[in-house]
Amino acid sequence: KLDFEGELRFLRFSPNGKKLALIKRGYRVLAYDTETGALISEYPNRPFATTGVFSADSTKFAIFIRGEKSHIRIWDPVSRDSERLNFESEAHRLGMSAFSMAPDFKSAITIHPRSPVAALIRTENPEEPIELKPEASSTLSAFAWSPSGDCVAIGNPNGQIFIFDTETWESKQVIQAHRDFVQTLSFSADGAKLASGADNGVI
Repeated sequence: KLDFEGELRFLRFSPNGKKLALIKRGYRVLAYDTETGALISEYPNRPFATTGVFSADSTKFAIFIRGEKSHIRIWDPVSRDSERLNFESEAHRLGMSAFSMAPDFKSAITIHPRSPVAALIRTENPEEPIELKPEASSTLSAFAWSPSGDCVAIGNPNGQIFIFDTETWESKQVIQAHRDFVQTLSFSADGAKLASGADNGVI
């Protein structure tokens, strides 16, 4: 049992299972040691944090912060160091509604449900994002990185899934997977399969 009180909004295990990150009411972000149940540290501020993800090596936690100035913070719960990714993009004039980090934490993809553009943000140069606009898409609805990071799948409300090569950032395949809104996407652990779920319940 963790030494935790308050209303829980979000939780996520680190890949090695040794840390658990929580976001509670009031947007407090905390990291716990799962072996002892002790608090490792708490993010020093109270950002409008809604979700997050650990890096593949379990050392860092990326926090998605919503608001007029939506952004991503990379936080190390042990050293307590943090880095803000600042960027400007057509995709974010409406703000940011969702994000996903690459397995190596060197890039992130962000979308907004009313924008046809996804933004690729590179942590080494976040001020110059690459804008991805799948053909025939008025808006975007879901996305997922492959475990190896060699491709990204992006879905739209028309049931289409676009596969982007992460070396060239060109769309290499278009799949008409559904007749309805693509709600969620997930790759298998070996990257060989891609599962997609639509708004009408079809997987």
